[in-house]
Amino acid sequence: MIDASQKKAAYIQVEGLCKSFGVQTIFHNFNLTLPQSQVTAILGSNGCGKSTLINLLSGLTPCDRGQITLAGKPLHRSQIGYVFQNYQASLFPWLSAWDKILYPLKIQQIPRQEQRSRIEHLIATCDIQLDWHRYPYQFSGGQQQLIAILRAAIAAPDILFLDEPFSSLDLE
Repeated sequence: MIDASQKKAAYIQVEGLCKSFGVQTIFHNFNLTLPQSQVTAILGSNGCGKSTLINLLSGLTPCDRGQITLAGKPLHRSQIGYVFQNYQASLFPWLSAWDKILYPLKIQQIPRQEQRSRIEHLIATCDIQLDWHRYPYQFSGGQQQLIAILRAAIAAPDILFLDEPFSSLDLE
């Protein structure tokens, strides 16, 4: 059982999480407390449930039982950024890199000038030199993954989940 002092300090709080797929139990009464402003890595062998945990924490996969809160709020009231393990499938092939990164801001109906300001600031902060008007097939796998990371970060989410985020990135 988690006491009240731990709950106050927790940014992500998982209590009594249960998840099964058919007869395969992935999590049974799983508890986890993660503080704010901390990078946490989840390590384990293939098929042990790392991606499933991220999908549960992000609200993409429903829990069978248990509760997950982010900063004391239910997941549906939180803004979550996610870079999928299969980042290439999440990049719309008909959009340029620039438009892909801006997509979350367009969905949120952020004014165009603010969209431009945010993307220019993000690109400058990360010191990234790419031709932003190219399309996914024109980039290397590492560059495509970088675009997926920037797209997840542009909306300044409450939390950013990265599923194998650096597997294809270039050295720099």
